[in-house]
Amino acid sequence: VGKTGISAGELARRVNAERPVTLSRPSVLFLIDMTDARLMDIEESRLALERATTPAVRDYADTMLRDQPRLLTELRALALAANVVLPATIGADKRSGLAALAEANGAPFEPRYLRSIRIDHVRDVAVFRDAQDLPDRTIADFARRQLPLIQSHLDGVRQLERTP
Repeated sequence: VGKTGISAGELARRVNAERPVTLSRPSVLFLIDMTDARLMDIEESRLALERATTPAVRDYADTMLRDQPRLLTELRALALAANVVLPATIGADKRSGLAALAEANGAPFEPRYLRSIRIDHVRDVAVFRDAQDLPDRTIADFARRQLPLIQSHLDGVRQLERTP
């Protein structure tokens, strides 16, 4: 929450409501929400690289830090082409979750990181699946192309959670 008392995501929603954007409202919300999610995944994975002790968890975080910025770049390009303003920082709700994760050190960190990433990706898979049916072809195509990657992230974190 910035000086205005509203989150970056909410500010982006308000700004876009007043701009001549070339996408449907559901597509604009998809771009905003998935940008926020990518920003969160990046921050969580940076913490994991610093604090995780298990090589597999560190490798997963490294994968996230390779894939999430690429997805974020694509989201930003789609938004720019449609005159959509995106948040530059994570929203307040995610910021509080990140702060809670940042408090974890040592052994408690890894299960918290994996749980958070799993929850994020369960939501993201559903959002990307639904976005394939959006009326804006560029957004639907992006969702269709990227859903396998998002699903692979979910599959990867589930595998890590099953590994003793």
